[in-house]
Amino acid sequence: MNIQGDELEEVTFSVIVPAYNSEQTICRALVSLQKQTIQANEIIIVDDSSTDNTVAVVQEFIRSNCAKNIILSQMPNNKGPSEARNHGWSIAKYKYVAFLDADDAWDSDYLSQKCDVLKRYPEIVLLANHAKVISESDIDDVDTKKCIHTNAGETLSGCSVRFVSPKEILISNFFMTSSVLLRRDVPYRFPAQKYSEDYALWLEVIFGYGEARVAILSNALSFRFKEAYGISGLSAKLWKMEKFELINYYRIWSKGYINFFQWIFYSLFSFVKYLRRIVITFYRGLL
Repeated sequence: MNIQGDELEEVTFSVIVPAYNSEQTICRALVSLQKQTIQANEIIIVDDSSTDNTVAVVQEFIRSNCAKNIILSQMPNNKGPSEARNHGWSIAKYKYVAFLDADDAWDSDYLSQKCDVLKRYPEIVLLANHAKVISESDIDDVDTKKCIHTNAGETLSGCSVRFVSPKEILISNFFMTSSVLLRRDVPYRFPAQKYSEDYALWLEVIFGYGEARVAILSNALSFRFKEAYGISGLSAKLWKMEKFELINYYRIWSKGYINFFQWIFYSLFSFVKYLRRIVITFYRGLL
């Protein structure tokens, strides 16, 4: 699949932040964007018809920080994170789109390190990085407009970039959504499902473009404040997550990306991982 446009054009970024009832966390995410050593060309906040004060909090943040690169777009009805991200993607103007969930945050070197990699490897269409869980005590008070504390701020020479194979991503979805950026002209989008929608997109991209176009950076540049599953929110609903992961495998088999035996193998392997998550979640509950 060919990439459209000039490979040597400037590296520019649109950051898409879907938000739903995020009044308690959205400022933390925005502060991490404000403290980037390379600023995003635009930040598109898509409010997914919140019922709390998310919109007012964002408007106040824009006003108090004179943030001219922040665009607030409001969905008329609640559609879920897939539709919110796709809407932001549809109005994005710059070469790469990056995603930051309203309850996550970035290291201050997130965009600068991604920029360095993309200049070296312009053929990349999806670039992710490692992520880690941190606690609220690991960050400064957002009112002080300070950066997130992290020891992960290695220079580019101190980390590695490697290309990811389809087999790896079939075994495990190790791309946190808030770690991923894509070429804006990638033709695929998040499917209209509430669970495992990010995984569905990563699979489409890696099978559509091939492993020479999907890469991961070794630095932990993205942060979440809860475990990946079994704590709260959508990720607590383990069976629904598993159901849609199995649907994702069926979809790529039906498109001819994998054969019948691979579909059965990866589906069974996924179910074993699901049982493991059940055990881990039960153990956490005991603790």
